[in-house]
Amino acid sequence: MKGKFVFLIILSLLLSCLSFANAAHFKTATSSTYPVHNLDTHLNYTTIQEAIDAPETMKGDTIEVDAGTYYEHVIVDQSITLVGGETETLPSLTVMEEAL
Repeated sequence: MKGKFVFLIILSLLLSCLSFANAAHFKTATSSTYPVHNLDTHLNYTTIQEAIDAPETMKGDTIEVDAGTYYEHVIVDQSITLVGGETETLPSLTVMEEAL
């Protein structure tokens, strides 16, 4: 009986750690805090490069960028589509691997 109790406590601690790690990984905040969004994974980012480099971003994903000025050098090394939140700010741009 004591062994089962210890096992349940350890299991609870492990699950708590995993859920905390996942909560820290998934960013849920206002659009102004995280203005870059992967529309396929529903994750939000602070920079365009962070969204491109994220391990969850896969070939063919669409990254949407809120209107604004972004001071960063962006390296696109996979096939993705970048779209602006407003069509006046960034037209849709699809980057294919053949062009890389």
